[in-house]
Amino acid sequence: MKLAMALCLNLYYLFGVGKEAGIPDPDWPTIKRVWLPALLDLLNTVLSNIGLVWVSSSIYQMTRGSVVVFSAIFSVKWLGRTLRTFHYHSIILVLIAVILVGLAGTEEKPSTDDDCTDGDDAGGDDGGAASGGEVLLGLGCIMASQVLAAVQFIVEEDLMDKMTPTVLVGYEGLWGLGYFVVLVPILSLTPRCGEVKCT
Repeated sequence: MKLAMALCLNLYYLFGVGKEAGIPDPDWPTIKRVWLPALLDLLNTVLSNIGLVWVSSSIYQMTRGSVVVFSAIFSVKWLGRTLRTFHYHSIILVLIAVILVGLAGTEEKPSTDDDCTDGDDAGGDDGGAASGGEVLLGLGCIMASQVLAAVQFIVEEDLMDKMTPTVLVGYEGLWGLGYFVVLVPILSLTPRCGEVKCT
């Protein structure tokens, strides 16, 4: 994905795709600022996938809607935006939905099947084998990831005053590739989790 994002730079600089009148090519100090949304995107993805270990994918997808609430809060606080009445109504509805989905996730009963199956033992759509505490931890990770995603959106929106979306996506992908160049050798040396043994 990061490679595909970085390829947007070719479209921008070679073919002029995404260039907008009044917005010059970004200078080096502006390009350096893209490190933050790229890092937030990486952390958001990591936390989301950690949460997915203990939470079913359907609850995971619904809980991610909380990014709307956090984005609204941050846009008012940091960008000085004003929310209208229908915005507040929408945010309240999303908040109620996220709370209901979270409660539904914590009330799922752990699987008592001791046999190994082809399904996912640690979550998944089959109800999963995660305990209530693990589900809460998973939901917490997902919510934290959405806070980071909301911050990422705000930072990106601020940067779009200085560069077009096409070049922002490209540099964000380039920064992401840089992070992976460092992380891949480190992660390849980390030990694997033990195999689950059937009894």
